[in-house]
Amino acid sequence: TSFSRRGLMFAREDSGISYYSNDSIGINSSYGYTFQNGLQTYLNASYTDSDYKGQEIYYSETRHDKISKFLVNTSYHIEKLDSDIVLSANYTDNDSNLDMYKYNRQQISLSVRKSF
Repeated sequence: TSFSRRGLMFAREDSGISYYSNDSIGINSSYGYTFQNGLQTYLNASYTDSDYKGQEIYYSETRHDKISKFLVNTSYHIEKLDSDIVLSANYTDNDSNLDMYKYNRQQISLSVRKSF
């Protein structure tokens, strides 16, 4: 079996500190597939554009971030233990007009998930 999802996000964050408060708009898309042998695959991609309200003391302009994220998740269900072994790979690219907020992150994780 498989599924596919699309989404649109509008958000406002008021942190109480003007240069952390922001308005964001984003889109995402995901796809998942379950094989008959207990293997599942999940893919997700998202993009968020965030405009921050206040100006930080060391910069002459307000912050504007564009965040792209990609996720690949594969899991295998172990029926006898009612558990899953999960391998995930994540990539995040935060492109900001302020250098201190620019970053690229790659994460790989292996975990065991138990259902109760």
